[in-house]
Amino acid sequence: MFDFTFKDLDFSPQIDSFSGIHLWIIHADKIPPHIGFSIDNHYFSLKANGKDNGISTDSILQIIQKKKIGTVIVKLNFELTFQEVNEAFEKFESAKDLNSSCLVPIKNILNAPDSISKLSEMLHFLETQNTIYSTFGLHLSNEYKGIKSYTTSEIQQRIEKLKRC
Repeated sequence: MFDFTFKDLDFSPQIDSFSGIHLWIIHADKIPPHIGFSIDNHYFSLKANGKDNGISTDSILQIIQKKKIGTVIVKLNFELTFQEVNEAFEKFESAKDLNSSCLVPIKNILNAPDSISKLSEMLHFLETQNTIYSTFGLHLSNEYKGIKSYTTSEIQQRIEKLKRC
């Protein structure tokens, strides 16, 4: 069962650069997936053990390729500056709970409603705003369709597990 199904997922992308705005769904085939965000080749992510703050998208892509991590990258048609993204992530030290999950700074950046608590809800919101430009998948089977159903308690459990690692 899926909470969000991708309509046009490209499984054979030509990756030249990550200029522009991208939502990264890492471990897209897992429950729950992890979410990162990039602007003009700078990657940001809130994690249980800290954060990635403006690191090169090339280094993230190398890890994804080396470890063959199932990932969906969503190119967004959205106007933002590096400074806006950086400031949003500066407000957090790490993902500690549902109020500081990997989704929260991204939700703030994209002016999404406070009621959004899961990635699938964010993707539905972006779809209704017509801000999804394209989507492509890496290291996923051709049968991959979308984000599996999960609960916010599963998000909290995953954060707690990762904090102990």
